[in-house]
Amino acid sequence: MERKARGKVLYLAQLGLLLAVVVVLQYIGNFIPVVAGINLTLIPIVVGAALLGPTGGLILGLACGLMTLFTPMAQGIMGYSPIMALLICFGKTGLAGYAAGWLYKWISKKNPFAAIVTASVATPIINTGFFVAGCSLLVDYFVSNPEGGFGVVAEGTSMGAFFAMICVMIAPNFIIEFLANAIASAAIFQVVKVVEKSLRK
Repeated sequence: MERKARGKVLYLAQLGLLLAVVVVLQYIGNFIPVVAGINLTLIPIVVGAALLGPTGGLILGLACGLMTLFTPMAQGIMGYSPIMALLICFGKTGLAGYAAGWLYKWISKKNPFAAIVTASVATPIINTGFFVAGCSLLVDYFVSNPEGGFGVVAEGTSMGAFFAMICVMIAPNFIIEFLANAIASAAIFQVVKVVEKSLRK
């Protein structure tokens, strides 16, 4: 019983620490002057997903989503469609964190390092893919409200042209996030291994 209680305390402590890291990093990322913002939280989300499981990854992803609601683009979408704003902001990182937890849990049974690498590279793919898919459902908003979306370059474009444009404008963000997670995967593996080893003592 005491061991179980200790495990819960450690879980909450790790979750609280990672939540603080996610909130701070996303707050900083909100001020990076790029179209959709560089998501600096994907690395701690992967760490949390590996250490705390799919639920932990989901919680950290939702915390990141909450912070992205305060970006100018999200606020613009909120005025047009609150449901879509909530779906995009919470869905992209929430799903990414949850999926990272399941990928690690499933693959780590055979190869823990491969599990971390897979979870690390899958997270930015899911995050960006969900964002682009969500934005593609809001073409009418972006082309009629350019000041709340991607600027005047979006005004008057067709759906196909808009989708191509959004991919081109978001591609640099995705490449940075993907490379950062891929490069950091070895360090994430070491962190997870050390923490898991200490928990078994």
